[in-house]
Amino acid sequence: MPSTTAISDDDYDEIASYIRQERPRSLTKEERLDILRLHAELRRDGQMQVSSTIGRLLGRSQKVVKEVWFQYLRSKNVLAVPPPSNQVQRTTRIPHTHAVTSILRQFIRTRNVTRVRTVAKDVMALLLEAKIIHYDVNCKPGAVNCLCRVQQFLVKLGFKRGKRRGHAAYAMSSAHATARDVYVQHMMQLAPATPVVYLDESYIHHHYARHHDSLYDPTDNGPPKKCIRVADVFQGCAKAKNEPKDYHAMFNHTYFIKWFEKVMSEVEALGKQGVTFVMDNAKYHKGLPADTPRGTWRKAYLLSACQRYAVDVDSHDLKKTIWARLKPVLSTRIDPVVRPGRLSMARARGHDVVFTPTHHSDLQPIEMVWAKVKGDVGVQYTVDTTFADVRSRLDAAFVSLPSDVVWNCVRHCNKLLQETQPLLEESTARRSYGEALLICFRGRAFSAVLDITSFVAGVIILYVFIHATFTPIVSATEIPMLMVGYGFGASFVALFMQLGGGIYTKAADVGADFVGKVVQGIPEDDPRNQALIADLVGDCVGSNADVFEAFSTILLDQLLG
Repeated sequence: MPSTTAISDDDYDEIASYIRQERPRSLTKEERLDILRLHAELRRDGQMQVSSTIGRLLGRSQKVVKEVWFQYLRSKNVLAVPPPSNQVQRTTRIPHTHAVTSILRQFIRTRNVTRVRTVAKDVMALLLEAKIIHYDVNCKPGAVNCLCRVQQFLVKLGFKRGKRRGHAAYAMSSAHATARDVYVQHMMQLAPATPVVYLDESYIHHHYARHHDSLYDPTDNGPPKKCIRVADVFQGCAKAKNEPKDYHAMFNHTYFIKWFEKVMSEVEALGKQGVTFVMDNAKYHKGLPADTPRGTWRKAYLLSACQRYAVDVDSHDLKKTIWARLKPVLSTRIDPVVRPGRLSMARARGHDVVFTPTHHSDLQPIEMVWAKVKGDVGVQYTVDTTFADVRSRLDAAFVSLPSDVVWNCVRHCNKLLQETQPLLEESTARRSYGEALLICFRGRAFSAVLDITSFVAGVIILYVFIHATFTPIVSATEIPMLMVGYGFGASFVALFMQLGGGIYTKAADVGADFVGKVVQGIPEDDPRNQALIADLVGDCVGSNADVFEAFSTILLDQLLG
């Protein structure tokens, strides 16, 4: 026990250690005000090394003590610094809003179509120009920090970094791009009179405090959660032991199928047929059939499934091995996107189901409608708001939702589809250049190899024929001269073949155009036009003459050159 008047060094160290353990490292505003008061007292008395003295007395670093004094000199105010933890909600440097996401996606998509290299610095320059972010361009550390935030934001939006012609660029992943292309093409091919129904679900926590500042007893059980869905109230039911389920546990594929049947019946009651239902990629939207094998099944059931799907396994194999062989087969034969239960159910009733692509919520107008409704309900929140108030306000928001707002959301998404389709077509056309060039090169290379091989084989056959036929009459040294004469004659004959074929072809072409187009009104190259056959014969004659002359020319070049 330390003395009440004087203490030893050991007692001092013990007290200092206790203070370090119990006192938080971050200073409150009151503690900073005490430091400022000591600064004022000591500096008024003219003492030296004020910061060192205060730091020694309070057990604080000189850096913190000086920071408090300089902060007051600059702003005539003292502010508390938030504690260094993730328990305080902070604003992001780049707002994660629908407007910012649309701007970035359209910017990257346009530059991708025009084959312009896009990196994070380009995106950062766009955000700076749009006044979405702010940083000092002359401060290198600040620019580097902002670039890191932009890169993290791009990854969060689903963009990936890819290699194109040796340069780094940002583009959507191939799977997301394929899903986007399929969705855009499908929606643009719909007839203008096709009814389209957009589906989406959301929920509201029953006992939810905005800052989670409600007092509770840790020994009490947590209150059950309740949820609200659009057009249908959904509340968790009770299990065997009266344990309530929440939205995520209870709202599954089976429940959605039942609700979807009611939706289709209501739509058909309005006289709508051939409806296209558009929904997102929620898990319960793409549920597999109930009899689909799963890895949690017993080994005997998995063996029966292997027999059903013709998978070669042995009964002595481990369950893990059996599932490893069965799972790839199931992924190819049971596709949740192509053949889910609600898709076959919708098509059986003459409807269709389409899924919006991932990271493209701007193509789903119901998302904007949800934002409008949630915003109208959210601004009415007070500390006395109950769950019943939220429900009534939500119903009132839907009832008072203007029809022109819904139509503007749909029209906005349709406009995005119309703007996206030509970009996709141009991108596909640009990607097809290389493929078409490769096909032409391969086809022409095969034709060239075939022609050269035929020419060389023809020269060899001609030499062997002359040698076998005229050996007693001519010597081996005279055979090349005979072949040269043959080549000159072939070239001369080919000239007449080209002239005759050209004249014949032109006459047939003129006759086909005059008789077919002018007299009979038949399109060009129509099989009903008899002059077309003559035209094709003339083309074949001219082509064969060209090949024959090329053969004779190559023959002369080989023998004389």
